[in-house]
Amino acid sequence: ATEFAFRLNSVILGCGSIIVIYFFGKEIANKFTGLLAAFIITFSSWYIHFSREARYYAALQFFVLISLYFFYKGFVKEQKPYRIVATVFFIISPLVHGNAFFLLIAFIALIFYRGRKFFKKHIVLPFIIILGSYLLMMINQVFFWQVGRSFYIAGDGGLRQTLGAFFRSYDPYYFKILIIMYPEMFYTVLSGIAVLAGIAIFMSVKKSYKFSNLYLNENEVLFAKNRARFGFNLFMLYFILAVSLLIFSYGRMYNQQRYIYFLMPVFVLIFSYTVFVLSFTLTKIIKYIYKLTFKKDFTKKVFAAVLVIIFMAISFFSSSGIDFKEAYAIPDIKHSDNLNTLYSISTAMHTHWDAETTGKYLAGHKQEGDIVITTEIYNSFPYTGQVDYWLWTGNLVSWQPYHLAEDGVLSDDTYGVELIRDIMRFIEILNENYDKNVWVLCSYSLTIPEHVDSIFEKFFQERQENLVAQGRDNVAKLYYFPKSQSPQRVSIMDFISVEPENILTVESEGYDTILLDFKDPASNKYLTAGWSNIEKDLGCWATGRFSVIFLDFKNSSFDTGQKSQMLLNAKPLQHAELTQSIKVLVNGQAAGHVLMHEGADFYQYSLDIDAGLFNEGINTVIFIYDYNVSPAEIGLGPDARKLSVLFRDMEIKNMEENKNAQENKPGNPSGAIVIPIVALHGIEPEPAGRYEIGNAEFEHLCKIISLHGYKTITFMDLLEHLEKGVALPEKPVILTSDDGYANIYNNAFPILKKYGHTMTVFLTTGFIAGSEKQRRMNEFDFDKPEIPRRSMLVWPEVKEMRKYGIEFQAHGVTHKRIGEIGDEEAYFEMAQSKADIEKNLGIPCLFIAWPHNSYSDLALSLLPQLGYKGAVTYRGGTEDLGTMDIYAIKRIPFYSETGAANYAAIMGLK
Repeated sequence: ATEFAFRLNSVILGCGSIIVIYFFGKEIANKFTGLLAAFIITFSSWYIHFSREARYYAALQFFVLISLYFFYKGFVKEQKPYRIVATVFFIISPLVHGNAFFLLIAFIALIFYRGRKFFKKHIVLPFIIILGSYLLMMINQVFFWQVGRSFYIAGDGGLRQTLGAFFRSYDPYYFKILIIMYPEMFYTVLSGIAVLAGIAIFMSVKKSYKFSNLYLNENEVLFAKNRARFGFNLFMLYFILAVSLLIFSYGRMYNQQRYIYFLMPVFVLIFSYTVFVLSFTLTKIIKYIYKLTFKKDFTKKVFAAVLVIIFMAISFFSSSGIDFKEAYAIPDIKHSDNLNTLYSISTAMHTHWDAETTGKYLAGHKQEGDIVITTEIYNSFPYTGQVDYWLWTGNLVSWQPYHLAEDGVLSDDTYGVELIRDIMRFIEILNENYDKNVWVLCSYSLTIPEHVDSIFEKFFQERQENLVAQGRDNVAKLYYFPKSQSPQRVSIMDFISVEPENILTVESEGYDTILLDFKDPASNKYLTAGWSNIEKDLGCWATGRFSVIFLDFKNSSFDTGQKSQMLLNAKPLQHAELTQSIKVLVNGQAAGHVLMHEGADFYQYSLDIDAGLFNEGINTVIFIYDYNVSPAEIGLGPDARKLSVLFRDMEIKNMEENKNAQENKPGNPSGAIVIPIVALHGIEPEPAGRYEIGNAEFEHLCKIISLHGYKTITFMDLLEHLEKGVALPEKPVILTSDDGYANIYNNAFPILKKYGHTMTVFLTTGFIAGSEKQRRMNEFDFDKPEIPRRSMLVWPEVKEMRKYGIEFQAHGVTHKRIGEIGDEEAYFEMAQSKADIEKNLGIPCLFIAWPHNSYSDLALSLLPQLGYKGAVTYRGGTEDLGTMDIYAIKRIPFYSETGAANYAAIMGLK
């Protein structure tokens, strides 16, 4: 994998194009045309640049050119073997790049030549085969590619949006760029239209004249009854060039001339053909004048000599894009030299990026176990031999070569490495791996906000002490972060600078509460990182995966040594497949985690913050979100901003008074005991679907509960505490599982016994059979493709677990949405489920978990009537006994994408 190896493909196919264009020019006109065309592309600066690039441009040009050459031989000259070869090349050319689809235009041009004879089997059959293959490729591109036109499709992806992925308003850029790059040649090509018309008129008037008399290997087309004649070869080239450029002008192609490089040989052939015809015509005129003057004719040799001289003179003065000095110097261009952007890959890149210097330096100095991060996933690896993370925050709609892996991590499609999408993840990687050396390769992408957030460029500019190597382009840089003794190698403050006017302070002296109104535009000054502008009377959207607020408690009576409470009035950007959460960091330390309701309304979330997390100086509060998407991506509207949560207001205050009030509240012997209640479904060795976690993850959950000093309790233990004052463990936690899957017995039960934990299982009793022979499946979820088919428990397994101490409570009979069914049916679901458990286990069933988290006012009113003492919801967060509603007990759901490493933080384990 060397530069020579990567470029060899382009060089060989570039040289191949020189040979093919000579023979093509010779076929459609004569040797003059072929030689001039070959000469121009050989010495054109654009051609030389691209024939040295380790990219597809030279390959695409070669395949398109040779396809057209074989098309001409097979379908215009009707040489059968070439028809087969042309068909093969037409099919494989788009596999180099989709622009080769434009080859179909040649068949449309052929209709003008063949007329009704076009619809003969030997033409139609290859055309149908080629068209079919192109349609399949386009379907693949639109609907299945990770990059390409499919990412231009917004909204619901309907016909209008799909067509919009291919077309836009007219933009004449690609016509204009030819005038700029090849001015003399462009106007010569333009004059060629007059040549085409002139020949047509001349041939139509002088019926006996042949194209061979013009020294042209032309194929003529006859029109109408008067047998009007014109040359097809030149017309075909014009048709292919003009229609292609016109489609490009309406198509969604960025204004970069590299996209029409494959058409360069067609443009050059038209020019060469036109130059010859003009030269031949001028020679004829000179011959005619000479004959009139000297009363004798040219000999053939004299005519040929005059033609050659005129042809060379016109070629010399009308050829463009050739600079021998520039061409000779191309191999010696330095990385730091300014490129001629007319001929470079991108009009936006003025230097040639040097991946070699920094890549080789890293390869020669890295040690085993080091971590490599790069902003350029493709060009780094050949030199470094290692890439662990790709730093890429961009969202280019036409280029997203990455996917969401099964573990919920975005991975690139080439090496399968994780994408770093925001500074929080970058900080985590550097701090979690503080005992390892970390290398960061920065390319030109670091300077482009559409590729990498500009906050990173600022960070690295201020890290000159970590800069160890620089590329010859003065752009590529290598940064080295040596292993550290401290897990706080970098922090959010390394990325964000704070000014005094951006710091939120207590409203007045002696007051102990900080208030932030996200509906008031005057608050915009406090929202400097990770926020959109405030929308008056509505609120402010958090953008991205994190947002930051700076606080200062000076001149206030706020006691940083006391526990405090944060109240957030907010709602998430609704997502059908994801549940939003907010993880709060105070001065870099985890302060808590709230799981947000999925409803469309605002909700007030409460978070208790331990004493000592806030300090007397400037405090940094960071909100980290589970997901951020644009409404356009999920069909909620045209808004393309990456949004997370819409905030309305925030309040932070000491909670000592609230705590005292709760402790003295009648009937509440517990005080403010916080209980994490975890909601699970299935436990499988290899989980499938969102609602399962693995055996290893479940064991990790049980292990961290023990390591943090927590004890598992049941809902009956909770009820005994609330009603009779029976003491709870100092650190209680409840584990729950819904539905009643057999994997609770097979997989979870042994792990629970290993760690001495218990669990509450909410049974869908209609699917709990009496014996192994009658065992049921989770038929209530068979219509959901994202939920795998699993076996349910049987009563003997339930009874065995009950003897150990596993608790069983109600979850309906048929798993119907109790909030959406009739009154009688709701009564049956609640009453019968309770009765089934009490009959089979001989113990009271006093709690119900709502199937699908669906319940109604009627269902709530039935609870005491049916003998239930409490009801459990599926979401909400950590529960506080001081404020708990026993008819709406909150739980923390864990999904397959939650990640075991996040369990402790989400549960708020101390």
